[in-house]
Amino acid sequence: MIVALEGALTIETASGLAKRLRDALTGPGNLTLDLSAVTDLDLPALQLFYAAAKSAAKQGKRLAFSGTVQAAACKRLPVAGFLTEIPVSGEQLQKLLPDFPAA
Repeated sequence: MIVALEGALTIETASGLAKRLRDALTGPGNLTLDLSAVTDLDLPALQLFYAAAKSAAKQGKRLAFSGTVQAAACKRLPVAGFLTEIPVSGEQLQKLLPDFPAA
């Protein structure tokens, strides 16, 4: 299942994101999050991504990122120490995140 995320994924939108991720994980198969339309991403959103990946793994599924990542969307992550560079794709973000499960 592909879920297209959009807008700011921040503390202010975390509860809605958590619900979308939970709902998506109830469906069959693996989950791909398309990050092309994401304009901002902060640590609570990352925590939800890690939790969703862990939940997916417990169900025998995988969580993956896709799409072109806007540079502005990830601007907070190097400052917080999560990344050493700004990713250009969802796939690259997944590889750069420490201990994030491979797709």
